[in-house]
Amino acid sequence: ETIPFSEKKGENHNMVKINKQIVIHICELLSSGMGSKNIAEELGAPVTKAIVNNIKFRKSWTDVSKDYEWDVDHSKAHNKGKSK
Repeated sequence: ETIPFSEKKGENHNMVKINKQIVIHICELLSSGMGSKNIAEELGAPVTKAIVNNIKFRKSWTDVSKDYEWDVDHSKAHNKGKSK
């Protein structure tokens, strides 16, 4: 059965770089309080900070991430490049 392009999600999406098992692991790490940069560094390629942030901010893999909870600190994005 062919899935229409607009309905392709997760592993069925043409641009997928990670699989559901990796997403679950990322969600578990986010839930434990680990930051996006540290997760990307620990897991390595193809996991990037951008991929982790897309999961963290529920922009991708929402069918998996909906089952997890973590703090989302939007202020860090606004303080990028500023010393504390």
